[in-house]
Amino acid sequence: MRWLEAFNTDGESTTLAQMNSGKTATVGNYSPPVEGTIKKIAIFVASTAATSLVEGVRIELESTDWSPNRLEFIVEGSGLRTAPGVVLTPFVYDVSLKMSKTTPIRGDYIHFSGTPVTSNIAVLFGFD
Repeated sequence: MRWLEAFNTDGESTTLAQMNSGKTATVGNYSPPVEGTIKKIAIFVASTAATSLVEGVRIELESTDWSPNRLEFIVEGSGLRTAPGVVLTPFVYDVSLKMSKTTPIRGDYIHFSGTPVTSNIAVLFGFD
């Protein structure tokens, strides 16, 4: 299995917001560089300081190649991060989704509980 970073965000949003594409700091759809089948989606919820506060996060991914077109993934943070911080393992979901160079994928996120502080999210696709 190979992995690609499809989306990331460095910040907080309590309203649904589009994520950055790939490893960039630019909001936008992800254009896969290869054809394949996404077998796993890994979501990393990280923090940048001991005072970080991260609770519930929902990731929504959308592609016209999928049915249904929009999928939702719920992950949890670690609450208030104090030193020494809690190490969070990624949330990994088994899927079977088409990935095409000609069909962009949209990624959105929302912190749906609490008021997040200094959080980071990364979404990786594991594919064949």
